[in-house]
Amino acid sequence: MNAFEHIVHALTPFGYPCVPDLYHGPERIYFTYQCPGDARKLFGDNEPREIVDEVQVHLFLPVAENFYSLRDKVRRALLEEGFTAPAVTILLDEDQVTRHLIFECEIEESEEELWLM
Repeated sequence: MNAFEHIVHALTPFGYPCVPDLYHGPERIYFTYQCPGDARKLFGDNEPREIVDEVQVHLFLPVAENFYSLRDKVRRALLEEGFTAPAVTILLDEDQVTRHLIFECEIEESEEELWLM
């Protein structure tokens, strides 16, 4: 699985929409995700032996929602899927009615994906 497939696998059980980059649907609680970069590591014979993807998962929900339990469950789901322990940033969007949580973590690509590059 690639990083995006791991994200979707981890977040699908929550039952909220989960899409790359931007969500344009009617739901008030949803996830978006992106992979802003990656790093090639552990070189041997001039070839990378490991690729680590940087990942951001964004959770949007109404300000009135109690987000603490959901934040912790999302963090745990990502960790159990093989991501590093996510750092979480909590923001209030400009509209003042939407809370925006950003989960930043990394995941190592599988060896078979490494050779598909």
